Amino acid sequence: MKKFLIIALTAGLASLLASCGEDDKKNPEVSLDTYIIVADVQGATKTITVKSESSWLAAANESWVKTDISEGTNGSITITVEPNTLQQDRKSQLSFYVGEIVCANVIILQNAYKPSLSIAYDNVQIGENGGTVSFQIASNGEAWDYTNSGDAWLTETEKTATSLTLTAPANTGAGRLTFIRFKLTDYPDKTWDVTITQDATIVDNPPVFKTKVIAHRGHWNISGSAQNSIKSLEEAQKLNIYGSEFDVWITTDGRVILNHDASFGGVTIQTSTYDQVKNLKLANGETMPTLEDYLEQGKKSSTKLILEIKTHSTRDRNNAVTEECIRLVNAAGMTNMVEYIAFDLENCKKILQLQPNAIVAYLNGDRTPAQLHELGIKGLDYTFSILNSSHPEWVKQAHDLGMTVNIWTVNSASDLNNAILLGVDFITTDNPVLAKQLTE
Repeated sequence: MKKFLIIALTAGLASLLASCGEDDKKNPEVSLDTYIIVADVQGATKTITVKSESSWLAAANESWVKTDISEGTNGSITITVEPNTLQQDRKSQLSFYVGEIVCANVIILQNAYKPSLSIAYDNVQIGENGGTVSFQIASNGEAWDYTNSGDAWLTETEKTATSLTLTAPANTGAGRLTFIRFKLTDYPDKTWDVTITQDATIVDNPPVFKTKVIAHRGHWNISGSAQNSIKSLEEAQKLNIYGSEFDVWITTDGRVILNHDASFGGVTIQTSTYDQVKNLKLANGETMPTLEDYLEQGKKSSTKLILEIKTHSTRDRNNAVTEECIRLVNAAGMTNMVEYIAFDLENCKKILQLQPNAIVAYLNGDRTPAQLHELGIKGLDYTFSILNSSHPEWVKQAHDLGMTVNIWTVNSASDLNNAILLGVDFITTDNPVLAKQLTE
């Protein structure tokens, strides 16, 4: 048995040596002066020195890596990395073989292509007498185009590969707004928006009405913030806007907690105790706040708190959360700073039963202004599609009844402009910075 094993091992070793060449009675060696190449997106060419006593073959595992030769001994090899047109980093390996043995590898890394478009302006203001605006445009050599969301009052005068000139005539009426959306032809998901407004004709008695802005779940879509967090309220307060909207649920032991969805992190708030939810962490690392926490922060600013009572599973649970919200707001001395909204009509009625002077708006969109007015509800708070498309007449009807109109959730420049033109009192938005610019 031992003799057979020795014979087998000897035969295996002889076969291995033979695969490296009859003249190489040892493992082949290929040494390189470079073992890694990092190429930028435009590509690269790199020549590396190869030392070997054996003949070698070189092959890359990706077609975007080319070599000037595919075999050799001592000498050099030039590696060419083609430009990367993909929006992702990539990696290849160039292997040197002697026979079937891989004796050395060069790793090639290349950065992703990042399409970009540089435009000098974010917002442009044109006077009532009209004028032109020119954009200087820089890209990575990509073709670009644009769309105009507004009416024909803004027209193209000249367009080149690196510039765009638009002209507006004199304005004889109210102020107007459009936004220009630039996009790369081959990357239509990459867009850049520029807002263009034109002053109204000056009149002796300009209207005093101005649409006000409410931050939807606070000003949350910035670094360090999160929806329905204390930080999102702080950021909304810094903007000096009308209000910051937020959502509440009640636990089984009567604590009112801020969150939009019924569940968070696998915990359903209305069927859990406060101990089960008090350590839940928001996206920014904050602990999920209580209504008491939020009211304390609310005291630090004149920004109104727009409290949405979420619809709970039973009438008793709806009554419990409504009653506790009213109690906490009154106890904090915040009655004049908090306004209420709800999808559940009975919740709206319950608020008014407990606090007849409360400002309450209905969210569900299935009641006319007259129907809400009969119930003592002071506002309707409906979606953009309802007020802009289905029932724009409800805005005037509500105003004629002395009611307020809020529209939600309006984010793009074109939709914000349409909402302003509707004459609504409030816009609830995830983009409060832009909304404030457009309403001022």
